[in-house]
Parts: sequence; C-alpha cells; structure tokens
Amino acid sequence: MEWRGLRVKIIMAAFMCGLLIFFGGQILYDKYNIEKPLKEITENNKNIKDIVIEKKDKVLLLSVEMQKNNSEFIELYYDVYRQAERVLGNKEFVVRFKDNPDKQLKEIWRESQYYVHQAIMQGNFPEMVNAIENTAQEQGVDASVYVDHDNVYLELRKENGCNLIRVVPRENFMVTGKVSYTGGEVGAEGN
Repeated sequence: MEWRGLRVKIIMAAFMCGLLIFFGGQILYDKYNIEKPLKEITENNKNIKDIVIEKKDKVLLLSVEMQKNNSEFIELYYDVYRQAERVLGNKEFVVRFKDNPDKQLKEIWRESQYYVHQAIMQGNFPEMVNAIENTAQEQGVDASVYVDHDNVYLELRKENGCNLIRVVPRENFMVTGKVSYTGGEVGAEGN
C-alpha cells in the first residue's frame, strides 16, 4: 500500500524496528550498567543477604536485606550508599533496609518521630536521644539512635526478632525542595 508515493508497510516496519532497538538498548544498558553492578554489592558484602532494585517515578529504590544478627546497619548503609553513588552517578536513589516491625514498634516510631523532626529543626539531638530511648525502654524495647551530618538513624529491637529501622535525612524540605518517600523517612522498608 502506498500513500503519497511512500510505502506504508516499510515505514511502519522501520519505525517498529527503531523502537525495538531503542527500548532493547535501554533495557540492556540498565541491566549491565546499573542492575548488575548494584547486585555485585550483595556479592561483595557478607552482611547483605539481598538487594532488590525498584524504580518509583524517577528514583531507584534499593531495598537492602541484612543478614541476621547484624547490628552494624549504619556502616552498611554508608557502604551501600557509597557504592550505589559510584554506580549511579547523578541519578536519584534511596537506600532502604528491610525490617520486621510489629504493632508495638510502629507505635514507638509514631511517638518518636516528633522528637526526631523537632531535633532536626532545632538541633536538640541529646534530648531527642533521651526521649526515644526512654519511650522504648518503658515498653521493654531496645533503641539505638545515632546522628551524623546527613541523617538520624533509629533502630528499635525486640527479643522476639522484630525490628524497625529508620534513616531520616537531616536536610529540611524547605532547603532542598525534595520530598522523601514514606512520610519523611528514607532508608527503611517494612515487610
């Protein structure tokens, strides 16, 4: 079939081949230049059980599953973050830890997040740590709270194996203009 002297079937076939090559190339690029190097993080670190890579909007979500009995999640967070930054360059990404919270741990987090966000805004971190540790201790839960230049790290643990991990960025939305995932917290994902 011809339309104004052009063969429509040949044009459509060329267009479809072009799309196939473009999208196929993009898939191969992502697989070998992004997914494979990110999966190698798991192979190179004995404290990581698995990394699941998802794309949400334009942000890559790296869900890290730690090996059992690993309490060094801050060092692990920075190790994964630095390696992912090296692989991804300027692409936006979030490192999250899979955790296993129960209702009690979620409730302690709900109470504690006010202290966390107040401390980020006002700089009263010692008071935040004391308030969170006291709230957790009253309910028989172990709490570890750490602060560095970039984030506030919180881990709540129970003897039955339940845990809750949150990494809250210290950068304020008013300064960065970026909205964090899951209600102001990055770096954690519930099962």
